[in-house]
Amino acid sequence: MHRKSFVTSMPDKSGTFLRAARIIAGHGGNIVRVSYNKAVDLHMLFIDVQACADKLRKIEEDLLEIGYINERITETRVIEVSVKIPDKPGAVLLVLEVLSKYDINISYMNLYSDIRPFQDFKFGLLIENPEIIKTLLDNISEIYPVDIIECESSEENLDNTVFYIRLANKMQELLGLSQEKTMEFISESNRIFQVLQSEGENAGKVFDYIRRFAYFVSSYRGDNYKTNVQKINVSDTVTMYSIQPYCGSNTYQRKPEKCGCKQWH
Repeated sequence: MHRKSFVTSMPDKSGTFLRAARIIAGHGGNIVRVSYNKAVDLHMLFIDVQACADKLRKIEEDLLEIGYINERITETRVIEVSVKIPDKPGAVLLVLEVLSKYDINISYMNLYSDIRPFQDFKFGLLIENPEIIKTLLDNISEIYPVDIIECESSEENLDNTVFYIRLANKMQELLGLSQEKTMEFISESNRIFQVLQSEGENAGKVFDYIRRFAYFVSSYRGDNYKTNVQKINVSDTVTMYSIQPYCGSNTYQRKPEKCGCKQWH
């Protein structure tokens, strides 16, 4: 039996996991791990499946066919807007209809109504197609005044749905990871998050350490990869070299070639 991790991207509606589970069960696969946290990522769901190798391939093919597995990583943008809506029944419906028209998911809403004649309604909007942002905001502004609020994801609270993607894209950029390795990184990051979450630990702090270490390692790549080399003459015929690379890197030495001398090559 083999085990494979599937990083899936599913629609935010009822029955989506059921559909994936039916595909897995239909090929005799056993789900041994599943992780989903809507507060971290609205669409991303991690599934580990145990089955024969050929069954795992068929499961992957079927999940690809229904669009649950993306071969490319796309970054969802989150923008926060504040809309001044008249303080009267049904006024917010016009904004919701615009969001529905462009198939925009809402990550959060915040409203506080006081004695003013309008409501300051804040929306966190998940934008999967950045090209429509201007059109979307233009449509809303034709109805009510709208302001864009600077909104960055908070890794400390893991409160935006782009956490894994942003982290993985940065690792891909820094370390030159292939698409396959990047997806593997996302899956392993989720494993770490799941363990830390169950133990009540601050996952954001750990991921920040991972990111900082990646920056450190990448700064010594290529021409910047320099080592401290210490040469020690043990005897007339033996010279020892102590090579101390940065970042805990590994070094290795080939066996000596048969050239008749006693030096290493």
